[in-house]
Amino acid sequence: MAKRKKVIWSDKARQDLLEILDFYNHRNGNIRYSSMLFKKILKDISLLSAHAFLGKQTDHEDIRVLIIWEYLIFYETNPDTIFITNVWDSRRKPEKSY
Repeated sequence: MAKRKKVIWSDKARQDLLEILDFYNHRNGNIRYSSMLFKKILKDISLLSAHAFLGKQTDHEDIRVLIIWEYLIFYETNPDTIFITNVWDSRRKPEKSY
């Protein structure tokens, strides 16, 4: 069985995720969708902690991306950690997202 790596969120990644969840809280007038999305992202990142190369390799050698529905979770993997650099809603206007 693969050794689980510690997952570390950058401040930027935390802020990205909070902004996405906040958007749905306000748009929907409740937290149901945001709560479901948050649980899904945490569950898939938990899988990532055991299988660091689950995400797709990007054009940048050190950065991979885990796709969860329309959300892109960019991360770097090290021997003992997974460092989540940012979270991107793929429906947003493209810009440098990592």
